[in-house]
Amino acid sequence: MLVGYVITLRLLWLVRLFGRLPPSVGMVFARLLDAATAAFDLISYASPVGP
Repeated sequence: MLVGYVITLRLLWLVRLFGRLPPSVGMVFARLLDAATAAFDLISYASPVGP
């Protein structure tokens, strides 16, 4: 429960930040997250498999 609380606090901060910025900044951030998806998927797959 504590972990969820800590994550929620960070996400609320992020939402407030992007709510004050111009929409183009949010678009750039979304594109950055989309570009990192392939690397994240690879790491998520490889971590349980092990070295």
